[in-house]
Amino acid sequence: MVSRVVVPLDFSEVSEAALPLAVHLAQRRGIPMTLVHVIEMSPEFMAYSEGVSQVDALLKMEEYAEDYLRRTAGDLSGVQIETVVLRGRPARQIVEFVDGLSDDPLIVMSSHGHSGFRRMVVGSVAARVVQTASAPVMLVRGSEEGSSIKIPTEVRRVVVPLDGSDFAENALDAVSEILAGEEVAVRLVRVPEIAVYPATMYGAASYEAVDAYMEAMATEAQTYLNETAERLRERWGDVSWEVREGVASAVILEVAREFDADLIAMASHGRTGFRRFLMGSVAEQVLREAEVPVLVVGPRDED
Repeated sequence: MVSRVVVPLDFSEVSEAALPLAVHLAQRRGIPMTLVHVIEMSPEFMAYSEGVSQVDALLKMEEYAEDYLRRTAGDLSGVQIETVVLRGRPARQIVEFVDGLSDDPLIVMSSHGHSGFRRMVVGSVAARVVQTASAPVMLVRGSEEGSSIKIPTEVRRVVVPLDGSDFAENALDAVSEILAGEEVAVRLVRVPEIAVYPATMYGAASYEAVDAYMEAMATEAQTYLNETAERLRERWGDVSWEVREGVASAVILEVAREFDADLIAMASHGRTGFRRFLMGSVAEQVLREAEVPVLVVGPRDED
């Protein structure tokens, strides 16, 4: 069970967008929250340290970071808060810190505060944390003027994409742990694999064969989601499902909008492998375009 919420902050308002939801989750679970800042030896740091020793500059940066985290914590109420200042590469330090905790943490963070969510690519702090963290990561997108970005302060409606694999269902277990005791409406969605025209010994498959294949896939998906929903109603009373054809990422985002979801919860693509999932996969596209927070769950054990 999740027993701590960790929130990385980088002084930016975008990174602070994760705080309201993080506080709510910690309050509802009665668990502590840790605010983390990582001092990176960046060009900005080197410019800041010009004319003084790097040791003195580092001490000043640490003092500033500690003060910032204390002030931020002081503005929050109803939850026990710890603050931690680390040094090094932000993503690596965040992941190592979380992996070193004795409890079961949840990371709640915005996309990198200086890059923007739509430009989140492999190499950004958020992407690297999602790729390498063993803990579940909830990514919150900072609001932009005139946008339809939704930053909820609580989670009541969740969309969970499934592909039929046990790995994809890890997202359901994570939602159950993180939102234990909450009244949550869950919408399951599955997008059948688009049929190609497989070759046979007689040449390309006919349109009729492809249509029959797609119909069989849809029927299998409906049966799977119906059985899964029946099982999940023991946890949550309000569980619905749908099978919809189309491009998987676009369908997931469309369902989230129609369902008025507060959260999309998904494993990295269950058929591709977690560490590669930010390279053109369904998960990457959902993370780039989602207008609501996205909970990403990796494998329990990975080689």
